[in-house]
Amino acid sequence: MASRGQVYQRSDRPGFYARFKHQGRFVHRGGFTSAEAAEDWIHGERRRLEREELLGVPTVRTEVTFGRFFPKWKEWAEGRWSPTTFASALTAMESVLVPALRDRPIGSVTVADLGEVLDGLESRRGLSGATRNRYLSLLSSLFRLAVRRGLARENPALKVERGKERLRAMPYLGADEEARLMAALPGWLRVPVLVALDAGLRAGEISALTRRDVDLGRGVVVIPRSKNRRPRQVDGVRWPAPR
Repeated sequence: MASRGQVYQRSDRPGFYARFKHQGRFVHRGGFTSAEAAEDWIHGERRRLEREELLGVPTVRTEVTFGRFFPKWKEWAEGRWSPTTFASALTAMESVLVPALRDRPIGSVTVADLGEVLDGLESRRGLSGATRNRYLSLLSSLFRLAVRRGLARENPALKVERGKERLRAMPYLGADEEARLMAALPGWLRVPVLVALDAGLRAGEISALTRRDVDLGRGVVVIPRSKNRRPRQVDGVRWPAPR
């Protein structure tokens, strides 16, 4: 039989770790974002191993449904994604994906199941290829977390056919158009708009800038936390003359 288990932290690595003893050996896993998540994994993994012994075949936890697991994903994503990205993802999950998959056991959802759901949404709503791919990315993040917590053996979203995205030409403002735009803007808005034009920053990235992120003399802007959560630097940014 398995021991009750232990949840702990390490001084050299972030997150929580879990372990328990089963048939004379330790079973362990790390990278949990909370002690509760680590305890959930111990509970689920112990039950899975006990069922394997009883049935004589590999098993996974199937009683946890997509809807029940969704709050765990929500907690995980909110701590890792930017507020804008998280808000957009949450809207898509709560309004579209959770209603479609709420009662499905998370450990038994198949590639065919997800394909059927997305094909149905596409036929009813006319989803674009880009939107289909966005939904797949969200599903993939949720099932990846479920695999880590012992609730599923694999991530079925990785094998679902992706949509074809139409590439659109990137619009640019000419010098005359830019001059007219800047002249029409109030003074307080000229700087962020010019930075957006020169650096191609997202609205959230611009609003998060502080004075220490900007070097007026060199025309350099540093984005401490970009979409991929890594800092990046943009050179050659102009500043409008004061009026």
